[in-house]
Amino acid sequence: MTLRKKQILSFISIMAVIVIIVSFTGLSISDLFGNNQTEITRDDLTKTVWKLIRWGLDTAAGIAAIFFIYSGIKYMSSMGNEEEAEKAKKGMLWSAIGFVIILMSVYTMQY
Repeated sequence: MTLRKKQILSFISIMAVIVIIVSFTGLSISDLFGNNQTEITRDDLTKTVWKLIRWGLDTAAGIAAIFFIYSGIKYMSSMGNEEEAEKAKKGMLWSAIGFVIILMSVYTMQY
């Protein structure tokens, strides 16, 4: 892959991550810090921390999904090259494992 193609792929990947972060989380600054309150209570701080953790987990899940799709595309485009196919399989495996860990973290946070 040429340097130019790598740059384009990196740019598209970064833009996709940004879109996923914005669309999946639905988190805004006003959600984090309330309605312009002057006093910050312990309850507000706790809610803010939990929202940030949840936002981080949602973002990580989106990134894991992107890597799984990317590895799947790499696997399909390996064209019989065993080495490339193995790399893609490993990428799919590790991104799936990461996704499962993230889902277990979200489930654990809820209970």
